[in-house]
Amino acid sequence: MLKYLLILPLCIASVLEVLSKEEILRKPISLVYFYAPDCRFCTDVTPAVDYLSSIYNHNVNFQIVKVNGRKLKPLVQLFEVASFPTLKIYDNDKKSVTTYSGDRLIDLIDDFIAKHSDAQADLTNAITRVHSLTSLEQLNDLAAAKGVVIAFMDSTTPEWKHMTRPFHYFQELAQQNPHLAFATAELNKVDSKVVREFRVSNSPSLVFYDGQTVGVLGTFSANEVVDDEQTIRFTNLLTSKSIGTWFSNLAELQTHADEAEYVDTILLKPGMNAMAHSAKDFEEDIEGQYEQLLGKISL
Repeated sequence: MLKYLLILPLCIASVLEVLSKEEILRKPISLVYFYAPDCRFCTDVTPAVDYLSSIYNHNVNFQIVKVNGRKLKPLVQLFEVASFPTLKIYDNDKKSVTTYSGDRLIDLIDDFIAKHSDAQADLTNAITRVHSLTSLEQLNDLAAAKGVVIAFMDSTTPEWKHMTRPFHYFQELAQQNPHLAFATAELNKVDSKVVREFRVSNSPSLVFYDGQTVGVLGTFSANEVVDDEQTIRFTNLLTSKSIGTWFSNLAELQTHADEAEYVDTILLKPGMNAMAHSAKDFEEDIEGQYEQLLGKISL
């Protein structure tokens, strides 16, 4: 069974609270969230609805609203709400009410919205604690402020393809650790100076940097897996430094990585073995062709 979503990015404002049936009818289709202030399960759902409201309420024909079921019992009775929390979509054109019955996960509620409306999400309206890293100057500012955990990735990395969505584990880690800065660095967008600074040659990979101490996981070793479990462990164990490779400063990391490029087995940059074999095969092929040519012209 899918877990409930507990942590979400911060949103610009909470979902609109309505006080009457007329406010629900302001737009043709409404997702109505019935909650109660004393409902402990609602504390899990409210951030999800707030987030969805921030990315959907720009639509002309669709809105997300919430109803305090303790105060507005006539609306609770009208929509036949039996418990809290409850999510229902009301279509004023069809005069129909559809009750959501899935797990309390944003992506599933999002699917519910898509199934019963043509509303389009605008993800640029969502606020997140995860920075998009593009420059060395930005990196140094984040590191100096409180230390930063950076995820280096590219658009084809399966584990990180939902990075911009609030249910991604990196987004949750950012919410759970407000004392740290979190950033992603897309290898095709970030300044190459950042990549060179940490000798990054793997994706996905992680770096912790506070302006002095550096911790890395998977940056220059193809033998380390960076998935949800490892990312969470790396972040939660920064103090003990029990996962990853740690250096006192950047110069120490750079020396280690530069020397490791010449080791045959462990820390070669990803692809270097394959490139070396390819180059060797090419050289042998050219040499063979040259011998054949000499034979043909009797030299």
